[in-house]
Amino acid sequence: MSPSHWIVVEDRRQGPDRLGPGEVVTTATYRKLCVNRGLHFLPCVADLVNAGAFSGYFRREYGTGVPMPEALPASVCRMAVQLNSVPSDLNWMARVTTILGGHEGFTGRLSIVGDTSQAIMGAPLSTTSESTFNFAKLTEDEYEDGGWVIGGTAKTSPQSAGVFGLALYGAARGFRVEWVAVTQSYD
Repeated sequence: MSPSHWIVVEDRRQGPDRLGPGEVVTTATYRKLCVNRGLHFLPCVADLVNAGAFSGYFRREYGTGVPMPEALPASVCRMAVQLNSVPSDLNWMARVTTILGGHEGFTGRLSIVGDTSQAIMGAPLSTTSESTFNFAKLTEDEYEDGGWVIGGTAKTSPQSAGVFGLALYGAARGFRVEWVAVTQSYD
C-alpha cells in the first residue's frame, strides 16, 4: 500500500509555485510534482503531522553543515520525533555536500539510529539495507545545487506512543550534512 500523503522537505525551485518545507500534499499532487528537480518529499501521515510539535515529522537545518566523522562512525544530527505505537516506517532524508570536489567515487555510509543521549528514549528501530545510505552510490546525475539529497527507511514499532531520540550515524570523509528530516508513515 502506498502512502496517501507526502510532506515537502525541500523545494529549491524559484517562482510562485514554490512549496514550503512542511507542506503536506496528496499522492495525486505528489505524482505530478515529483518529477521536478530540486523538489524533495517524504511519505507521511497527514493527521499525525498536525497532531503536535514533534508529531510524525521533524526537520532541522544546520547552516553551512555539520561535518561528518571521517573514519570512525559516530552519531551526528540528533533529532526527536513523536511516534505512534503502531508498526510503521521511519523515513529519513538529508542534504549532504562535500569539500572534496568531484561528483562521484566517494566512500562512507550513513543511517538512522535510535539515540539515548538526549535524556529521552531512543527510538526502537530495525535497520535494514534500506535504512543505510552508501556514499558510493552518489553520481553526478543526482548532484544538484552543490550537493545531494540522500535517505533511507527503517522499521519501527514502539510499545507505546512518545517522543523518541534519533540520530544519523556513520562516517564519510569530507562531507557535511546541511539538513535532516524524518517522518513516520504506515505501510
